[in-house]
Amino acid sequence: MAVPTDEGLAVLREVSQHTNTKLTAVAEQLLEHAQGAQLPEDIQTALRHALTCHNRDRDWSKEGESR
Repeated sequence: MAVPTDEGLAVLREVSQHTNTKLTAVAEQLLEHAQGAQLPEDIQTALRHALTCHNRDRDWSKEGESR
């Protein structure tokens, strides 16, 4: 699921807030996951939710632009 660069920080902030984890720790865990480490369940769940919401909001805004 691709996220534009300008929206990526917003997704990371949301994950950080919902998991009560420092933003830098979330970023570190994502980088470690990209290298094969297991992503903690709470981070995984919050990330999935944030991306789903973010993509849904983006789809709604695109739909409004085409009208």
